[in-house]
Amino acid sequence: MTTDAAPPRPTGTLDLVFFAVAAAAAVALWAVVRIVGVFDPTGVPFTLPVSDDPVALTLEGQSAPATQTLTEATVRVPDLDAAGKAFLVASAVIVLLGTVVAVTAIVRLALEFRAGRFFSRRVTRAFTIVGATILGTALLVMLSDAMARRSAMEALGLAYEPLHLLDLVAYAPAWVASLVAGVLAGAFAYGERLQRDVRGLV
Repeated sequence: MTTDAAPPRPTGTLDLVFFAVAAAAAVALWAVVRIVGVFDPTGVPFTLPVSDDPVALTLEGQSAPATQTLTEATVRVPDLDAAGKAFLVASAVIVLLGTVVAVTAIVRLALEFRAGRFFSRRVTRAFTIVGATILGTALLVMLSDAMARRSAMEALGLAYEPLHLLDLVAYAPAWVASLVAGVLAGAFAYGERLQRDVRGLV
């Protein structure tokens, strides 16, 4: 007498889908807050470098002013032009879209793994989409923020310094993540071809 095996419980996959949707929702909320902040009448905050001259100021928690040496300061720019605001809005939208695309690919990847299809074209495509999305999102956000920063510095009457290699360091996690996803895409593509060759020999 044989009985049909019970189907695997989808708990793990459902958990992943839940956390993926929660992450996308959190990014959506962040994007809305940032876009609303762009139109704050008191100005848009920008972090700008300052001279290393000691200044007297009161830090939060201090009862009296003390001499401090600052390396950067957050300045509100109330006269940011339309182009600068547009770049800030575009940056937030790009992050949101990139997150949605990457999360969707990761969910599809998890579903393929749960179904036991480790070396398939969908897995390779999912890793490729994740890597390309992270890379493209980081590049576009970096450029958009740089253009918004340029508008802010012009509004303050400051000379704008173009991007240099050190600016790439802040996006190091994105570069590493996209590289890892690309390597995994190549590895799973090779496994897929090897699997087809083995099946052809059987």
